[in-house]
Amino acid sequence: MEWGQQMRKHEQVSRDAMYQNSNYSFERREKKTLILEVDMPSAANTTFSVNLLEPLIIDKLSDIYLDNFTTYNAVVNTSIENMSIILGIEQFNIVSNIASNIARNTDSDETTRDSQKFNKIVIPNEYVSGGTQTHKGKKMNYICSINPTKLFQINGTITDAGQTGTVPTYGEAIQADGRFIAEFVIVSR
Repeated sequence: MEWGQQMRKHEQVSRDAMYQNSNYSFERREKKTLILEVDMPSAANTTFSVNLLEPLIIDKLSDIYLDNFTTYNAVVNTSIENMSIILGIEQFNIVSNIASNIARNTDSDETTRDSQKFNKIVIPNEYVSGGTQTHKGKKMNYICSINPTKLFQINGTITDAGQTGTVPTYGEAIQADGRFIAEFVIVSR
């Protein structure tokens, strides 16, 4: 290997090591699981906030995957508005864009409609009847990457697809006294 290649390799190793956490870490455990269980006491409430039992310490640059998503008492998938569930989590750096050809009356409607799905997770609503439904089971869908951090609380929103007419109408995805469980797997790079 020539001298220039060796220098570039050492520079890259130095840069990679600079951003690593100097705190205690689990070298043998490359995956962590976050189970998010949220009770939705009223159908009108589309936001949630839950405290973690103990802090979730992410000590390396990691990728987050949605492993499964299950609901109880979700809104039944009988119309365009409830064909999918839109999940947003503030602590995750979700980067997703949106393009749509749905007819709209004004630019403000378009901006409002698109901002509801921008940087969110879209989960197909497979709920047709009965109590519990698994909407997304065991496939490890990539959500985002996350830098080293310590999480104490998870905040977010959960709404339906809201595609009626030309006025954005985002409503509940989970009915009153319903709940959802989302299992995320965090894999260090």
